Amino acid sequence: MLGGLKFCVSDLFLYPDGSARHSRKILIDYPKAPAENLIFGNGSKEPISIIGRSVVEPVDRVITLYPSFRLHKDYTSLMNANVERVAIAGDYMINVCALI
Repeated sequence: MLGGLKFCVSDLFLYPDGSARHSRKILIDYPKAPAENLIFGNGSKEPISIIGRSVVEPVDRVITLYPSFRLHKDYTSLMNANVERVAIAGDYMINVCALI
């Protein structure tokens, strides 16, 4: 993968390819995942939006940590689904039982 990134260094000033064709070619051999199973985005906002609009339905319940990235709640609400926020403890420990 690092070899593929070195190949792209000279093109970092260019707007990224929305289809991520070069990245797909590199990554399909690494996790042994089919290219159609890989999702790429410009930052984390775009994939969260794509997943939210593609998968979340009004009858769904989405569980997220709080505080966390606000878009987890926003995209869930946008799809008229129910969002449940599980608070992170003061010592930053996550209550796994509450998530399940």
